Amino acid sequence: MYKSGKNWVATLLLSASVLSFYSVNLNQQIASATSSGQIKSVSYDKISNKHSVSYSAYVNENNRNGGLHLAPATGAASMTSTGLAKSLNGHLVTVSEIDTTKRASNGNTYQYAKINFYGNTYWVDVRALDNSTYSGAIMVNFEDEHGNQLASSIEYTGKIGSTYQPEPKAITGYSVDLAKTGSTNLTYSSTTQTITYIYEKSTATTTDLLSGQGQGTSNDSWTVGTDVQPGWYKITPIGLGTDDNIVLNVEGSDSSDLPLANDISGAWFGNNSSAGEISSYQAYLTAGQVIEMQDNNDAITDQGLHLEALLTRPATSLIDPESPIPSSFQDLGAGIYEVGVDIRPGDYQVADIVGQGYLYTDDGTVGLNLGTGHGDISTGTITLTTGEFLTSTVDGISLEPEN
Repeated sequence: MYKSGKNWVATLLLSASVLSFYSVNLNQQIASATSSGQIKSVSYDKISNKHSVSYSAYVNENNRNGGLHLAPATGAASMTSTGLAKSLNGHLVTVSEIDTTKRASNGNTYQYAKINFYGNTYWVDVRALDNSTYSGAIMVNFEDEHGNQLASSIEYTGKIGSTYQPEPKAITGYSVDLAKTGSTNLTYSSTTQTITYIYEKSTATTTDLLSGQGQGTSNDSWTVGTDVQPGWYKITPIGLGTDDNIVLNVEGSDSSDLPLANDISGAWFGNNSSAGEISSYQAYLTAGQVIEMQDNNDAITDQGLHLEALLTRPATSLIDPESPIPSSFQDLGAGIYEVGVDIRPGDYQVADIVGQGYLYTDDGTVGLNLGTGHGDISTGTITLTTGEFLTSTVDGISLEPEN
């Protein structure tokens, strides 16, 4: 102790041997304290998963006292908060990242949200965000080509950042046109968005196509838009004998002279489903397509195909925004189905196969050889995406949505 002016100053002197008794070694992963030969090791959290997001949320810490961090909670420095998340209570923040961490001390996982508030970036426990306040809305309208409302609008809500699953409504006498509707792949946001499904009035007319009474050199072709009205049809054979077959082909081309996704290639109508023959076929015929029919028994008169007009599309129970998602198997006959119009997008299990044939999409993401023969499979799982065309040449299958 010594005197400095009017004050007395006390000094404490520690020898090097005393200082070396304690040592501290800190880093982002392990903090070790050494004292009297004992070592205690503490492992900090590690990020096991990072997920980029983009949505707004309100901070709600009324029942919690979580911290406000300047970095993910993965080290000694970031484990110490700069304050309480409650200081932002009631404020709207932007969430850009969700970090999943695994706590070494108890093995539990926790999630931290990276938030931005007026240019400042923080990390908070995701429980600090009020889930009830950051749902977005998408208003869905149903109109004809002239802007006339065909059905009441439906408002969908979902978590901001999640994707809207398209759900056109079945309206009698009309068919939804996804091409004219435009993009329906929207992500819920903090502002209300709008989708307007555009419908065409159905012009489909029930028609019989008889062998030898069509156009072309063999009188067995018909043009959609001239001989047959465009629209949604269920096609069945007429006057088919026990061992007879009728083969249906429908061909068209787009502006680039490429085949159309709803073309039909070799639909075999017959009475032997185990040989890949079918009893009916559903298809949406568009103007410009050419229907060709091959009858293997020209000696029998009045054979042909019956085209039953289906005035409502979607016409299957696999889609309709006001009906619950089916929880049981749904039957699907042979035909071409547009995902997002005739079938809900999503994952399905295929089973209960009647006959044999192929199940495939126009983009090649689905390709199953179904049946009970060598090399065939009797069940499978498929994923369908809006805009795809699903073709089944099997007389009957069942699809069960995997909810």
